[in-house]
Amino acid sequence: MLECGIGTGATLKFYHAAQIKSYTGVDWCPSMLEKAFEKIEELRKLNEFPFSSKQKDGKPSFKLMQADVQSLPFPDNNFDTVVDSFGL
Repeated sequence: MLECGIGTGATLKFYHAAQIKSYTGVDWCPSMLEKAFEKIEELRKLNEFPFSSKQKDGKPSFKLMQADVQSLPFPDNNFDTVVDSFGL
């Protein structure tokens, strides 16, 4: 799964690990990614973060990175699902 425009990570708590094999979130803005990492730490403290950095314990792998959705650094057909909830 690829989420374009992850922003502050507002959608992360709504994903269900059992339905996602891997998650990659991208945003072009470094300050938004910083907020997303802060959100992840909040969710981890509450034990509500459904992902892990590597696939284990039945949880999907998880990655955030800076990227421009107009020229993504991934090959075609790399993701089975693409989400863009708050992108402009």
